[in-house]
Amino acid sequence: MTTNTPNATPTSYSAYLLHAVDQAQSLGLCQPDKFDLLRRVYAGAENQQSLVRRIADTARTEDLRQDQIALLIAVAAHAGQPRQSPHWGTLLPSDEPYVAHVMRVAFRFAETEVNTRAVALLHDVVEDCHEKGWTLDALAVCGINEPNIHSIDLVTKIYGPGFSEDAYFAGIVSDPVALDVKIEDHRDNSDVGEWIKAGLFPTDGSPPTPIQSDDPDQVAHGFGVMRAYVRKQQYQWRRAYMERCQKEKGYTPALRAG
Repeated sequence: MTTNTPNATPTSYSAYLLHAVDQAQSLGLCQPDKFDLLRRVYAGAENQQSLVRRIADTARTEDLRQDQIALLIAVAAHAGQPRQSPHWGTLLPSDEPYVAHVMRVAFRFAETEVNTRAVALLHDVVEDCHEKGWTLDALAVCGINEPNIHSIDLVTKIYGPGFSEDAYFAGIVSDPVALDVKIEDHRDNSDVGEWIKAGLFPTDGSPPTPIQSDDPDQVAHGFGVMRAYVRKQQYQWRRAYMERCQKEKGYTPALRAG
């Protein structure tokens, strides 16, 4: 039986997680010492349920910040997940682990923006990993607080009966943390190299549908249209949020530029 100590012989599950930590650290997106906590908590985890308990215990006894808890969850939840085209279902060749995306989004925010970083790290966890047990309830058990759970819920898109695209985006613009995270999410999705094979996109403002192409001119045009589409969507979200604040609260918020 594996003991819950940092020096325990790794189970197959904990070995899998520790490999994911090595991958995440190799990306060079944050200070290496941030991963010491992950290695300590992951060692000896026998399955997802035991990992949730270990994260919860550590969060409580060591008074972890929200972004520390979120990093513990995100690296484990996205372990083994490949990077995909974000919204239109095309799996493009890439050696990049998915956690690179959520870390890039999170670490665009200042270290003092602890809650926004936490939501950014977890913005795809429930959407992509709920079948592995990473639900909103599991995040709450780990120690993610209620306001952050709410923001994560707003950015989570799971299609099914009752899903409404309009309601989804209305929810995002109702919450400044969710809005900031979604804007940075789209910014990263428009920047990464996966779009190199994405081809042409419609210019009428409708959601892009990737067309595969090896023509450099078509690829270059595709990049331009994709970025224009993302900028337009970001502007619409910001405008909707500012109008809502002006109407309901009597002030216009200052949102980050870009």
